[in-house]
Amino acid sequence: MIPPDKLAVVFQPRQISMFSYEQGAEVTKEQLSALSDVQRTALAMVLTPWEDRAVDSRGKSLGLALSHSPLCLILGLLMLLLLPCPALICPGT
Repeated sequence: MIPPDKLAVVFQPRQISMFSYEQGAEVTKEQLSALSDVQRTALAMVLTPWEDRAVDSRGKSLGLALSHSPLCLILGLLMLLLLPCPALICPGT
């Protein structure tokens, strides 16, 4: 219900990036056409959450967000499973 020109002025890219998926999906074609490229990028990130990419204030992608590699996670789980639990070795502690 927000007029397209008003939406483009009121919501900064950072605010748009905090929209829920449902809110982002409700943006009309007219509203979308009134947004800047940076605002459209923020909206696209709301609508495609599987693209976990950091964006700077100018809308430029900073690459993939850093996270633990799958190998690191698997090795961590294996360590938990294979190392003896201190409570089992010394029941009184």
